[in-house]
Amino acid sequence: MASHSKKKGLHALRGSLNLVSPLYEHVSWQLHQPYPPRPTQHKAYYNIICKSIYTKGIPCIPVSLHFDLRIHPTVRPEASCASVVRAAKGFVEDVGSEAASRSAGLLDLAWSSDKNAERDCNSVMVKKFKLALPIPTSTLDVSPNTEPSVPLLKLRDWARYLIESNNTHLLVGLTKPCWEREAAILLKFWSLFERQEPNHPIFREAASGNLRLSHTFPMLLHGDEGRGRKRSAFLVLNFHSVVGRGLRASKKKTIFHEQTNKKQKKKHRMKAWTQMRPNYIGHTFTSRFLFAALPKVLYTGKHEHVWDALMCSAAEEAKFMFGTGIADGMHGRGRFHMAVLRICGDWPWLTDSGGLMRSFRHVQKHKTRSKPPVGVCHKCMAGQIGFDFEEINTLQPKWLATMYSQSLFGEGAEPSPLSQIPHSVNEMASLWTFDIFHTVHLGIGRCFLASILVLLSELGPGSNIDDRFQSLTDDYLSWCKRSSRRAHVQKLSKELVGYPTTRTYPNGTWHKGDLTTVLMGYAQYRYEKDGSTWSPMLQLAGRDAVCLNKSLSEMYSSDAWLSPREARSIGNAGMDFLKAYSRLARMALNQGLTLWVLQPKHHAFHPLMLYLILGSNQGPVLNIVCFGTQADEDFIGRPSRLSRRVTAMPEQCCKRVVSRYLQNCWSQWVKAGYIVRPKATASA
Repeated sequence: MASHSKKKGLHALRGSLNLVSPLYEHVSWQLHQPYPPRPTQHKAYYNIICKSIYTKGIPCIPVSLHFDLRIHPTVRPEASCASVVRAAKGFVEDVGSEAASRSAGLLDLAWSSDKNAERDCNSVMVKKFKLALPIPTSTLDVSPNTEPSVPLLKLRDWARYLIESNNTHLLVGLTKPCWEREAAILLKFWSLFERQEPNHPIFREAASGNLRLSHTFPMLLHGDEGRGRKRSAFLVLNFHSVVGRGLRASKKKTIFHEQTNKKQKKKHRMKAWTQMRPNYIGHTFTSRFLFAALPKVLYTGKHEHVWDALMCSAAEEAKFMFGTGIADGMHGRGRFHMAVLRICGDWPWLTDSGGLMRSFRHVQKHKTRSKPPVGVCHKCMAGQIGFDFEEINTLQPKWLATMYSQSLFGEGAEPSPLSQIPHSVNEMASLWTFDIFHTVHLGIGRCFLASILVLLSELGPGSNIDDRFQSLTDDYLSWCKRSSRRAHVQKLSKELVGYPTTRTYPNGTWHKGDLTTVLMGYAQYRYEKDGSTWSPMLQLAGRDAVCLNKSLSEMYSSDAWLSPREARSIGNAGMDFLKAYSRLARMALNQGLTLWVLQPKHHAFHPLMLYLILGSNQGPVLNIVCFGTQADEDFIGRPSRLSRRVTAMPEQCCKRVVSRYLQNCWSQWVKAGYIVRPKATASA
């Protein structure tokens, strides 16, 4: 019987080897040994079940050890590479080399160095057993500088792998390959897109025979900063397709009635054959393709040249895939292209990546000004003299006639490298698009809800504001329980809504987008229940909540392309919200109340609604949910968390994050069935 001290490695091995190759299904061998009891414990037994798979006929390393958590309840589900090596050493010492050799790779880990565990684990898992996506890692060109060394996963390399591995169906929202259907979906996408943007260069290239629309995938470039080590920023850039597997709310099962004729059934099947949905469902490691991940120290200060180099590299990849593309040398399907249609992310990212002269950062903050305001929108003159961005209550604001009329960049400033991405003629500003998530859920939705919660709290009992908010909290939590909604917060307070004094405009301080959705539902519930007894201002706010809920619910339950009727319905509901909000702001001003603040994000929401309404005149409109960033926020958090678990050395951190990302991707692709593994044989 092995000593108790040697068993410490066994307990850590379950979580440790999960980093090696999780989710393998075939049990290769099982051990049953008595557990050496501690003086204060009863005698018990543990079972070690080692699962393994077979790659190219060779059984890989064991991935998980299961044992009774009642005996050892403090096992952690994650571990470093160093603990993997230590656990492997202890395991081999316990069972012997001969038994350990039955699971290939275990001895390699046991023979690894404790001081260079990350390097040796990478050699075993990636180089020997190929437990990572085979995407080559390139280095960012920072010439004329020679440092730092920043790894990249180029879009062309992702495209080559997707094509050669027969996984291009991921880019059109299918769960399995179907070349004919993929081509049909792409042709349908571009035929609809041409009606909205006929001046896009992709149609000129297609007419000249330089590319085939049936082999060109619509893509997006997303960037944002996550939270790295010591709460410092960690930049993550990715490319992903415009269309995907949809939203959970949009999954509908079609039931044909007896009266449905064959012609109607055939029409529905043809529509389903080329149906396109937003890109949300599925693990983000299977729908987003990492381009770069690096800590803030590597692109600011003395390394600020890295930022421009990174933008140049992203633009070069977009231009290469648009103009040159990748030939399918394995299946003979010809040459494939990708067209980056939009750059999306939160407003600070849009401003920094484009070097935009006009943004929310230039909003006028004082009554008096020493020079004319620059403006708040890169697409139009909103915020400049004579073009108030607060004009949100009309379908024909003054700034609408100034769309794309001014340069994006300051006088004498060099254009952003991303401006080289092919775009519609004279509409460069359309590349950088506002997304609905940051604009509403983390923007105007919070401002609206903060004010309405302040008014709702005044209806409750209590002699002070804290007691009244407590009464509101009790009612909110009760509603969440009855309606099976997740509350996200256990207390509604003046601090949560950002209302410390009556002289401060409440604007909401939460950072959870879904909380905005839940609170909006609660506001509508209160209006439908008690709205008839409310004050005129609160009644108008209740109707406003209904309008915004209608717009968002229809938007998020629709496909990637909206019919003209759907687009007008969503856009009109959004405009009704803006008109009512403008009235609320005017009422509060006349009554001397600090409520219903107007911010630049109200202007950002305005052109999104006008895009839906005006675009419906040309035909189906691309759903703005396709540019939403909820799934991208999830993707950003994963490399950012990895950066907090590896070395603090910036350049080495980048390399290790990319390496672990590719290993985690391999695991998710195997789980989703995009990588087919040879099945285990009985003899093994």
